Amino acid sequence: MWKRSGDTCAISTTFDFCAADCLQFSAHWLVCSVSAGSPARGAPFSFADSESEHRARWKQLWGDYGVYIDAKGEGVELGIKYAVFQLMQHGVGSQNRTHGFMSPARGLTGTYHSGATFFDNELHKCIFWMWVEPSVARAFIEYRYHGIEKAIEFAKNTGFRGARFPEASNDHGAENGPHYVLSYPSAEVRREWSVDEVLHISADVCYALYRYWLITGDNAYMNACGGEVVLECARFAASAFKWSCKKNAYVVDYVMGPDEYHYHVSNSFYTNYMLRWAIQFAVSLVDRGLIHEASVQEVDYWRVIIGSVYLPWMRVDGVLIPEEFEGYAALPETKLRVEKIGGPQFLDDIERSSSDRLENFNSKLIKQADIVLLMSLFPGDFSDDIKRTAFEFYEPRTVHESSLSYGPHAMVAADIGETSDCAYFITRASRYDLDFIPVTDYSNGLHLSAYAGAWQGLAEGLAGLRVEGNRLTFRPRLPPNWNSYGFTICFRGRRLRITVPADGAIDIDSDGSQLSVMRHSDGRLHSCGEF
Repeated sequence: MWKRSGDTCAISTTFDFCAADCLQFSAHWLVCSVSAGSPARGAPFSFADSESEHRARWKQLWGDYGVYIDAKGEGVELGIKYAVFQLMQHGVGSQNRTHGFMSPARGLTGTYHSGATFFDNELHKCIFWMWVEPSVARAFIEYRYHGIEKAIEFAKNTGFRGARFPEASNDHGAENGPHYVLSYPSAEVRREWSVDEVLHISADVCYALYRYWLITGDNAYMNACGGEVVLECARFAASAFKWSCKKNAYVVDYVMGPDEYHYHVSNSFYTNYMLRWAIQFAVSLVDRGLIHEASVQEVDYWRVIIGSVYLPWMRVDGVLIPEEFEGYAALPETKLRVEKIGGPQFLDDIERSSSDRLENFNSKLIKQADIVLLMSLFPGDFSDDIKRTAFEFYEPRTVHESSLSYGPHAMVAADIGETSDCAYFITRASRYDLDFIPVTDYSNGLHLSAYAGAWQGLAEGLAGLRVEGNRLTFRPRLPPNWNSYGFTICFRGRRLRITVPADGAIDIDSDGSQLSVMRHSDGRLHSCGEF
């Protein structure tokens, strides 16, 4: 559907080339004036004019959101364009929705997950749109805001306070995940524990709000709506923690982190860290006067929790790194994934079958590394030694069965200077569906968050894109076999075209004018002038 000269035109066409070698196509058009109130015959439709408008519109879209990689003809060149194209297909125009935009895990291309939305919406797709079209990101956030009553109801029904956003949410914001999965054709029933045990979603929603505020500087929205969401999410997070006399700390038992191979675990590092951070974020908004409804006693209790959350650590090669969850270090070792291949890194049919059967893995094998994801969200919270040691430990033990795994690995790989690894993960994320094995059997919908993760790996990973106050900073890196890359962002109302022509160099174009940059002692490049 599109509008032309005040008229609205729509057509839906299906071609079935399996039925015949040659198909006759007939289109009947009725152009209706929106203001007339009754159908009126318009001028004859011109396919040439329609095609011209179509091409002009896409030229404008690629100008606004364009991205490229010059990698000497490697597949990532097509992959990154394909990724951004599909994100545009899905998101452009969603800011016009009155109650926000609900983005299913597979977009509008597949029925997998029953059309529900998950935490990848906040941590990947939403952040992509914050950088390229903030109004679309706000529509994603508005969906959560308008679903807060459902989240409060879900929390109450499951024994918590505040707003517990479900692990899988439908278009009304209500819980939409399966408690049991029926396999076909064996008719075997398997228990799905994520509905009950995933507790980090509300913190992920807060993180998206924080990043939106940081990138856009939209104080008005935080004051009008964002503070309310953060308040209720903090109340949920506080109710999730329980005091342990044995550990002399607040703990969370019987949970599942983003890694779905282990459930019924205690003190998932990712979950505890994110819930604590959500409470910290709420306290900071109270201090800034953006949250008014929290009592002094409630905020004092939050401060006590913040200072006493239990986080498990383990020692690897003499370095203390975050432990996936309490007791992970004691699990039996798994065979390391040394050879990098396309698709999930299963080493045998037993591993694949165990995953298909939703079994609780009794080894160090993980589906996607919670710790790597966490370090990609808060790169400044962990030292270079911790990030490098954790990355080198967890990545060979990661199957990457989830398409969400590649983006965070790309970002952390770039952060520790492993640009070749970063390029590999960007390739895998951007071409996840193009290279799906076996591609002829694939009918699972497009992995939009993998595509957003590929863009994050390029912009926030290789280019090191960050916000400091009202300035942008970069740490541009170029993989050995790439010539250059570039992408477009919208920051504080200005459209900027970023190009990395060489390692350590960056060009920033704003409406044809080149912005100057300054290199600081830490090696980062800062854009000169405030936005």
